Amino acid sequence: MLTAGENCWRVGRASKAALLPEGEAYFLAAAQSMAGARDRIRLAGWDFDSRVRLWRGDTPPVLPEAPSQLGPYLAHLVRRTPTLVVEILLWRYSLLYAPSREPLLFHRPDWLRHPRIRFRMDDDYPMGGSHHQKFLVCDGRVAFCGGLDMAPGRWDTERHEADDPRRVDARTGRYPPYHDAMLVFEGTPAIWLDELFRHRWWRGTGDRLAPAKRSGDAWPVSVEPWFTKIRMGLARTDPDFKGRPEVREVERLDVDLIKAARRRLYIENQYFTAEPILHALGERLLEEDGPEIMIVLPERCQDLLQRSTMDAMRREAVAFLRHRDKYGRLSLVYPDKADLGKKWVNVHAKLMVVDDRWLRVGSSNLNYRSMGLDTECDAVLDAENRFEAREMVEYARRRLLGIHLGVSPEAFRKAEEEAGSMAGAADRLGGSRRRLRSFDTPEEAGGETRSWLLDPSKPLLVDRVMDAWVLGGGEGTPYRHLIRLGLAAGVVGWLALHGAPQQPGFPQAVLLLTLAGLAFTPLQMVSGAASVFFPLGHALGLSWIGCLLAGLIGFGFGRLLGADRLSGLMGRKLEKLHRHVDRDPVSSAAVARLVSLDTYTSVSLAFGAGPSSLPAYMAGTAVGVVPGIVFANCLGALLAGLHAGFDWALLLLILLWAVGAGEYAVWLRRRLAGYDRGEPPP
Repeated sequence: MLTAGENCWRVGRASKAALLPEGEAYFLAAAQSMAGARDRIRLAGWDFDSRVRLWRGDTPPVLPEAPSQLGPYLAHLVRRTPTLVVEILLWRYSLLYAPSREPLLFHRPDWLRHPRIRFRMDDDYPMGGSHHQKFLVCDGRVAFCGGLDMAPGRWDTERHEADDPRRVDARTGRYPPYHDAMLVFEGTPAIWLDELFRHRWWRGTGDRLAPAKRSGDAWPVSVEPWFTKIRMGLARTDPDFKGRPEVREVERLDVDLIKAARRRLYIENQYFTAEPILHALGERLLEEDGPEIMIVLPERCQDLLQRSTMDAMRREAVAFLRHRDKYGRLSLVYPDKADLGKKWVNVHAKLMVVDDRWLRVGSSNLNYRSMGLDTECDAVLDAENRFEAREMVEYARRRLLGIHLGVSPEAFRKAEEEAGSMAGAADRLGGSRRRLRSFDTPEEAGGETRSWLLDPSKPLLVDRVMDAWVLGGGEGTPYRHLIRLGLAAGVVGWLALHGAPQQPGFPQAVLLLTLAGLAFTPLQMVSGAASVFFPLGHALGLSWIGCLLAGLIGFGFGRLLGADRLSGLMGRKLEKLHRHVDRDPVSSAAVARLVSLDTYTSVSLAFGAGPSSLPAYMAGTAVGVVPGIVFANCLGALLAGLHAGFDWALLLLILLWAVGAGEYAVWLRRRLAGYDRGEPPP
């Protein structure tokens, strides 16, 4: 069922493998594996915090006198082993996440100053996306892959006690129970993850890394292998970005596993919204002799925004499946512990057990973005027809269910044999203090609740436009979308100007702004003066019209003079601008205005002397000038109104706009980088 190039990236055999339920087991095993590394420790993550403690409470230190905090522990390892190099690759997160992250971009703690510890932020991803892969590779021999980052709020035990004093971190303080899992394995698949890390490092930094030297024994001493010589595959999600074709192996693997199920299908996941998964499950539920399906989800999402969107989408998904459960084989449940009060167990695991044969553990959620926007990596084991291997996959499923019910795997096995199903066993073992509780969801689905902003399935339009611009257009170039945006901007401009031409001085102001645009000035910023003399809405319309007129006249002069004459006037500056002008004309004009590649007039002249058509150039200009003039005029209105009293609402608008501009600047810088890197060496 596992096929390389279709539902898996690579398929081979791991010499050893084991499931690590919960952060306690993973953090300790990772510390032990890193202690055994002699050449390379390579860690890729969505989140990272050097203050996280790898072992806690009465657990003895992994090494004598070694600190338990992650960052100092890594520094201890490199001082202890002169040949060891540590490389950490973290998603360059949005500014919105900055308050909740360790500020390693602005502060370099002592452990990070060691020359053999390399820390990089990976910004090679589409707007709105993220690097969601979570894996650790030690010497290219032993690897960990799953849903856990080495970050605050992840460590917990299988008991999920309500008031565990060890469940506290520097960043989060005390936090509620947290459920997740990782897979540890040794052999050829670990070499593949080392290659994936080097590939990511190349794409994100432009630096080449050598393959790790497979020296030493990095298998964690606390972990007894569950599987030996087990068939294994790795599946990825990699979005369509910068000309690279999209990879949707994770989506294909999940659908194929659901279709392959004959007796039972056990799923744990944080989110549950992806339509391909829902439809595959729905089809199995409509079968008279289909498999039993149990899906364990968190009771609710962590923050208010996700509760109002992702939880609403999940309710629709639950209702969709229940409507198709004609034969009563579906269980949609969440862990319920009476002693938690208003808190709940945060089910963060991303795993699937199919027919006690296939075990899939990874970073991908069952939501849209994990299928086509974020980078993901999942590992899947295939026990084939080997009795001992299948027994261990069955043990993994029963252990996971036992964790939620507070019983041993053996106790769940007996209850399942007596009841004849997972749901029946869970009902027998569940009590008033700990149980798997069914979601209270209406049988009929309501209206459409999907949030395209929080859970998109592909890179956004702005990324597709940028790719078309940088890569030279081609079939499917979405310039028509920018033309529509230009027309929309025209409508908004007309509404803003409604009644404005009758104001005294308005025509003169348009003329002055147009002349300023022809005087090689930063026109969008100069336009902010309009809000000092006119109401903000009229000032925005005035600035937009002035920018369009200046751009139109500049384009005409450029067309009249031609490239040969302009080259004598502008020199190499014209050559630089023409490298951008020669691309898709609409998006080129929009991006040139957004980026402010040069003075306003220089850009206009360059486009006029180039091959761009006037309508395409004007459509791009109409869109590209909007962010600059909005910011400048809001700032001008705030300054002009200081004498009449401080406008806090306008200040908030400016601050939000400034944050957005900062995000945009970071996004644009990385979007224009790395197109010519190609693929890294093997």
